[in-house]
Amino acid sequence: PKDLFASKLRGGPGETGLSHHMEDFDLALIFEHLIVCLRHTLVQAMYVTPEVSTKLLPWAWISQERLPMHVEAMSWLPQIVKRYKNTPAIRVETLRYFTCAASYECAPKARPQDSQ
Repeated sequence: PKDLFASKLRGGPGETGLSHHMEDFDLALIFEHLIVCLRHTLVQAMYVTPEVSTKLLPWAWISQERLPMHVEAMSWLPQIVKRYKNTPAIRVETLRYFTCAASYECAPKARPQDSQ
């Protein structure tokens, strides 16, 4: 594949650090890391004290259910799991993401009205 990061100053195509790893990249690996990032956003938000604000703060737990990245993930994530059903990492990370999302009410910093 063509290395878009190749520099003519370094000797031309094939002479960058990224070019040595181009064969390691595949779509399954990209989706795996995307799912990990989605899960980490949820986990991080569990420990952030909610701020009183009228804006949607992406790092606050109370806004996670309304963020487009989580809402839209439910439409494409099942398709990814179906396509990469033979990739264990995709299945594991998807299960971890769903488990994290399902633990919404157990968040240490959940809304005060949710804990009553």
